[in-house]
Amino acid sequence: TGKGSSMQRLRRDHNDPRTMTNGCGGLTNDPDFVEVPVEHTPSVNGLPTSMQYGYANGGEYQKSYHGLAPPFAQIVESPRQVHVYPMQIDTWNRDKMNLTGGAFVPGPYPKNARAPVTGPDAVYSGLLECPLTTRIRKHTT
Repeated sequence: TGKGSSMQRLRRDHNDPRTMTNGCGGLTNDPDFVEVPVEHTPSVNGLPTSMQYGYANGGEYQKSYHGLAPPFAQIVESPRQVHVYPMQIDTWNRDKMNLTGGAFVPGPYPKNARAPVTGPDAVYSGLLECPLTTRIRKHTT
């Protein structure tokens, strides 16, 4: 956020596009609220006073570039703060694993998941795996 905006906790409202965030940005522990930048003083130069970035394309392990190619940029007038919302993938199988310890059990998975759920390859959650893996055979016709 820049000097003309601040982060505010707002009640989620389908008529207010600021509160209908995409992905992880603005999430709080309460699903009825989001934390989003709200402009209180517009820029005299016509520049944004806040910006929400979304360059997480899921290719972190492959060191995918997360940014804009020159000469493009995202401008925020007089930036003051950066607010980070980390993405976490919960892979704890509550139906099969014990909170106090024990063996890892993969799943639960979406119906169309093709990740291994048994055998020597099922040592971690397939939800963490790149869809281009060589561990899963894909047959197309």
